Amino acid sequence: MLKFIHLVFLSLIASAVAFPGTAAAEQTKKITWENLLPGLTPLQNPLDALPNELWDAYNDINYWQRLQEGPQDETTRAELKEVEKKAQKAFGLFKAKGMDAKELFKQQENYLDEIEKRGKIVAREYDGQQVNISGYLLPLDLSEQGAKEFLLVPYVGACIHVPPPPPNQMIYVKAETAYLSKDLFEPVTISGTLKIEALSKKLSLVDGSEIVESGYKIQSGQIQPYVETEKNNQ
Repeated sequence: MLKFIHLVFLSLIASAVAFPGTAAAEQTKKITWENLLPGLTPLQNPLDALPNELWDAYNDINYWQRLQEGPQDETTRAELKEVEKKAQKAFGLFKAKGMDAKELFKQQENYLDEIEKRGKIVAREYDGQQVNISGYLLPLDLSEQGAKEFLLVPYVGACIHVPPPPPNQMIYVKAETAYLSKDLFEPVTISGTLKIEALSKKLSLVDGSEIVESGYKIQSGQIQPYVETEKNNQ
């Protein structure tokens, strides 16, 4: 299920706003979140070629497969029998269209595995560089004075309402001084030295906590509110 959710994340990140960053010292490089993605050949999603009339059939098979992977009790087993009937009918619809449903699912699994692998590949040309980049802060050590440790993410609601971004779209920030955000939807600009460093952090949420991974770190970062007029300075 987690791999399937990554597809939702891809569509969200494709529509997210990339922030250019604020003016800083001459040696500081303005970067966007796209700069932190590896320059790899784009992948082709196997589902892009799926005819519209087979989407319901695909979802029936997918649900049947996921249901088999979950815990089994009397209620689930009863549901599984009904779902299996729909899945077998769906396999027949694929066959009638001259398509191999099992092969399609195999290709889709390989596609999602590759996306997960690529999410951990970082842009090494920025390692040790002074940069500024804008995004949204998720505090890790919030107090009345603010926080000094954050996760910087590229879009509103990351890790809260949707699955977390991949590690190469997440930056751990250790600020010089505590910063108190107005709210979780306040954009900011971070300036500091970007380092490639894989980290796992526990992020507290309203309904519990989650371990998230970041591929970058900014030590002694300086945080400023994002200024809307910066868009005109690109």
